[in-house]
Amino acid sequence: MDFDLMVRARILRRKQKDMEKIKSLINSAEKIGDFARKLLLSDKSSTVIFREIYESIRQLGEAKWRLLGYEPLNHEISLDGLKEINIKNKLKLNFLSRFKKIRHDANYNGI
Repeated sequence: MDFDLMVRARILRRKQKDMEKIKSLINSAEKIGDFARKLLLSDKSSTVIFREIYESIRQLGEAKWRLLGYEPLNHEISLDGLKEINIKNKLKLNFLSRFKKIRHDANYNGI
């Protein structure tokens, strides 16, 4: 990855590592994910569960970038930060762009 190019394109900003912020993002992602997984899935709860799981994934991506000394300036780059990690079910990361669109539609278009 060309980090300087991403900084010039204004999708990343150089940021001093803040280990407390990184820990906070990881802890929040874990709490949100744990809570959302415990909710009973129904037509009424599905959008809330989806949005919260999405947010916990996005927070993990942001934490990854911050460990590298950057702040992601949009959700897409936050999610892209996860693609470089050795994750057991990495194939599922191919759906992150679709998840972002679903979350956007749920939040801003009431779908």
